[in-house]
Amino acid sequence: MPGRVSDEVWHSMGYLIFSLTLVWGVTSGLKKDLTTSAAVALWVVAVGYGMSDEFHQSFVPGRTTSLGDLLADAVGAFVGISASWFLLRSRRL
Repeated sequence: MPGRVSDEVWHSMGYLIFSLTLVWGVTSGLKKDLTTSAAVALWVVAVGYGMSDEFHQSFVPGRTTSLGDLLADAVGAFVGISASWFLLRSRRL
């Protein structure tokens, strides 16, 4: 359907925002640096949550699990965490 935003775009946007909240918490409101290892750990947490969400959807009538949705979650989280990492790094320079 033309003009309709795909489910994967919504997943990516949701997990981008979710990842920003994770970064906000770990960096005390962007006041501390985000290390590479912390960024990777946050991405793993976000993807793990996405996996849990997809698993739980399998128990809801009318809902299905989707590898595409999980991939979109992972991409959205990666974009949010990466952007935060670069932003915090550039402020330090």
